Amino acid sequence: MVEINLQETLLSSKTIVVNASNVVGIASLGNDDLGIDDTEANIVLVKDYQDVASGETVERGEFILPADSYRDEKALDWILAAKNSEDSSLDLFNDLVQNEFNARKDMPKPS
Repeated sequence: MVEINLQETLLSSKTIVVNASNVVGIASLGNDDLGIDDTEANIVLVKDYQDVASGETVERGEFILPADSYRDEKALDWILAAKNSEDSSLDLFNDLVQNEFNARKDMPKPS
C-alpha cells in the first residue's frame, strides 16, 4: 500500500491509500521542450482506493500528481507503470520497490 497526495483542483488536494497495482499513469504534463527539470505533473488513474480524510473506499478516480510534489523517481516509475494483475511476481516486485524506497527515505539528505 502507498499513500499518495493528489491534486483535486487548483487549490485543493487529498491524500489516499492504495495498492500500487491499482495506479497507472495516463499522461505526463511537462515543460520538456524548455529543458526544465522536475516540472512534470502526471495524470493518474486510481482504482479501489481509500480516501484518508473520510475513510471512504472509492472505486475509481482520475487525478493530477503535481509537479512540485515529493518524488522518488524509481518508486514513481513503478507506481505509474501499467501492471498485469495476473503476474505472479507483481506483489514480490512491489515489496522490493517499497523496501528500496524506505531505505532511500531514511538516508540523510545532501545539504
